[in-house]
Amino acid sequence: MSRGRAIAYAFCAPLLFFAVQFAVTMTAAMIYIAPKLDFSAGYQDQLYESVTLMQEMALAYSGHMAIVSCALVIVIFMLAYRNRSPGLWEAVRLTGGADAGSIALAALAGASLGIGTNAMLNGLPISEDMLAAYEEYSSQLLSGNIVIVIIAAVLVIPFTEELVFRGFTHRYLARILKPWQAVTMQAVIFAMFHGNTLQALFVLPSAFLMGAAYLWTRSLRASIAVHMAYNLSGFLFEGAFTAIMGESGEKPSDWLFAGLTAVGLTLAIYFAQCIKKRAAALALAAETPPERDSEA
Repeated sequence: MSRGRAIAYAFCAPLLFFAVQFAVTMTAAMIYIAPKLDFSAGYQDQLYESVTLMQEMALAYSGHMAIVSCALVIVIFMLAYRNRSPGLWEAVRLTGGADAGSIALAALAGASLGIGTNAMLNGLPISEDMLAAYEEYSSQLLSGNIVIVIIAAVLVIPFTEELVFRGFTHRYLARILKPWQAVTMQAVIFAMFHGNTLQALFVLPSAFLMGAAYLWTRSLRASIAVHMAYNLSGFLFEGAFTAIMGESGEKPSDWLFAGLTAVGLTLAIYFAQCIKKRAAALALAAETPPERDSEA
């Protein structure tokens, strides 16, 4: 495969994902907004009312729209790339690759990194504009029915994004780039598709860890475990932070955030090294033929 074609395929997957998300959002907006919009009002009033209703819809149904978008993406990928992308069906079925120990280590690495990056985000001096944009993005993503939101953010979205960015984009980049160049590039692409600048910077370390886990284990099982644990730890961290703020009314000490950042990142690096060592040991065991008992 030529370099240009591989790059085109690598970018095709996230662009398709984004297009489906946009189409679902616009369709939901027409269904939600049209019955409530006052068409007798002036253009400016209609525009303002439409924006308000869009925000209202996002706050109420973001999880639902995410689940629908992800389901459509999986179906489209399965139908459109079954013959063009050998191995995609195996990636979706999660065949082979990491064992239970590797998956557990991946989950621990993802959870540790999630705690570390969330603590860093809350402890660093961030401009009000960037923080406001991030909080608006997060409030829309995490609003609505809490069960639907958790299913979407912790289960459905991680699975779909791993299929797109690691199972597809990373795999095509690996055909034309060196291993760690492909890991870095897919992480940058993953971050670019995450809303605002602060959100992109926030997810970049996790994307690098997911890519590394996929590189070492050659299995989406490991990267999915990292992704799910990372998102879940973010939920738990924000819940604990909100509870503390609600009781005391004051932001915890910066030293607490610094400590959590150091511990979380250190543990993430440690567990990542454990994944690498275990994957190497499993690969060596698979290549070594079993010993036969000598005949007497």
